[in-house]
Amino acid sequence: MRLNWRMPVCAMLAAVLGLSIVGCQQSNDNVQAARETSALTDADRHFINKAEKENLEEQELGRMVLEKSKNGDVRDYAQMLVDDHTKALKDLVDLMKDKGMAQPKRLPKAEHEAWNKLKGMSGAEFDREFVNMMVRDHQDAVKEFQHESNLAQDYDVKMYANHVLPALQKHLQKAQELQGKISGGPNTR
Repeated sequence: MRLNWRMPVCAMLAAVLGLSIVGCQQSNDNVQAARETSALTDADRHFINKAEKENLEEQELGRMVLEKSKNGDVRDYAQMLVDDHTKALKDLVDLMKDKGMAQPKRLPKAEHEAWNKLKGMSGAEFDREFVNMMVRDHQDAVKEFQHESNLAQDYDVKMYANHVLPALQKHLQKAQELQGKISGGPNTR
């Protein structure tokens, strides 16, 4: 009979010990998450916020072009922008969540200078201006993402920049090709 009461007591002690170990592990996970959030430098946070804004703008411009342009090559390029920047934005929002950064509850419609400039154009003029903007924007974006992939302090931010950079380089190359087709030659800044 003595053995019968020892087994339940030992099982109870083991359960209590197991729960306290799990509780300590969860506490350590919370401390690690807090460290990750505070580990972001101002430069990394600035890059993330700027990348979020630029992804939104490229999505919206791409959608506008899909509605307004009649040029098949320009429309294909715009669809690529919408698809790639939607994926990049989703990945960025996931990164922001992981780093404890606030993300928009709703993605605002991008209203900016390029949008307003293109609104009043149509036809070949619209296509040329859009493609010229994309060359300039993607030249800048490639520089920013190369810079961040080399100098980001946070590993995950660096990996995001490295992951998105090839798509931006592809966007730049395609925009330059389109620019040559539409205007008969490259036209940069």
